[in-house]
Amino acid sequence: MDGSVLAAVVAVLGLLVACVAMIPDWAGLISSDPDPVASSDRPGLSTTATSAPAAGGSTLPSMTATSTPAEPAPAATSDFLPPEQLDRFKIPGGHDYAKVDFDSHPPRTWVDVFRSSGMDLEYSTFGLKIGDKVLMGSGPAKRPASPEECLSAAQTQSLGTEINHQDIESGMVLCVSTTKDNVAWLKLLRTRTRSGGGKPDLEFTVVVWHRR
Repeated sequence: MDGSVLAAVVAVLGLLVACVAMIPDWAGLISSDPDPVASSDRPGLSTTATSAPAAGGSTLPSMTATSTPAEPAPAATSDFLPPEQLDRFKIPGGHDYAKVDFDSHPPRTWVDVFRSSGMDLEYSTFGLKIGDKVLMGSGPAKRPASPEECLSAAQTQSLGTEINHQDIESGMVLCVSTTKDNVAWLKLLRTRTRSGGGKPDLEFTVVVWHRR
């Protein structure tokens, strides 16, 4: 081998040695692992739930639980029909007896009849008397907002079974629970003296709530 070829071989060997010296110690780097990844942070070991990818690689949207607003409760239905009002209701005084039935449509009176079936009030020389199963109490000066208010007055503000004749005065207000459990509010507007004498006529404003 001539000198030029030998020199070339030596140069190539020197270059190879230099390249090998520049290669880092990969084994050392792998074994030392100065910043290991925690098992919970390693890919595939995460404890956080994620959406599963759908076919084709897209991510399915997450499903969030939502509460459905409760439907409002239906309005309570009253036990009573809308009220029936009579601005002028007269109980005549020119007879021995005048009887009142608030359960009729409209309320009515009849006179000088002995029967008391269905009678709520009886007007005689003695005063105003209630019928069987009827309650009568002192009522509010203004028309009650509800039949329940007047019914409560009849039950708790009792006037007994009869109002004496001398206690019947204009402005008197009554709440009555009738023989059929209807409710009546009465306000005495005036008493009218009759030309022939005897008991005066009684003129009321009357409101009646009939049950359904």
